[in-house]
Amino acid sequence: MMSVQEYLEILRNIRDCAFATVDCTGAPAVRLPALRTLF
Repeated sequence: MMSVQEYLEILRNIRDCAFATVDCTGAPAVRLPALRTLF
């Protein structure tokens, strides 16, 4: 399992944008479209 620090380092390396949104229940969520193409 990856730590929060490892996830943050990946996001810094990607240098792509993240989109703040809400999920189907109305809870806050973040969309990371770049991760779909990398993994």
